[in-house]
Amino acid sequence: MTGMGYRTLKTAVGAGLAIWLADLFQLQFSTFAGIIVIMCIERTRKRSLETIKGKFFSCLLSLLLGGLFLEVFGYNPLFFQFLFYYLFLCWSNFIFKVALSQVWSFSSISMH
Repeated sequence: MTGMGYRTLKTAVGAGLAIWLADLFQLQFSTFAGIIVIMCIERTRKRSLETIKGKFFSCLLSLLLGGLFLEVFGYNPLFFQFLFYYLFLCWSNFIFKVALSQVWSFSSISMH
């Protein structure tokens, strides 16, 4: 056992710094800033920046589409039911494939 790795140190410092900055700006759920940092830290700086960019643009896209759909269709419970069924029925195969691939990659890493 050689001790703490560079990535572990990077994750700990980044999460602590993110939580501290979120508290400094008096954000309501500052611990989520630390969770986001933990989710975005990768092996290299380039991959970390690509992950951050991907998560940022997917968040913007979901905000824009969600706002657009809610303004067009209204805040109707039937719309939420339709949206839930659409996401569950149409995207369930994709979601399960992604989830299973993540579980498979995690289990293969932990077996080593």
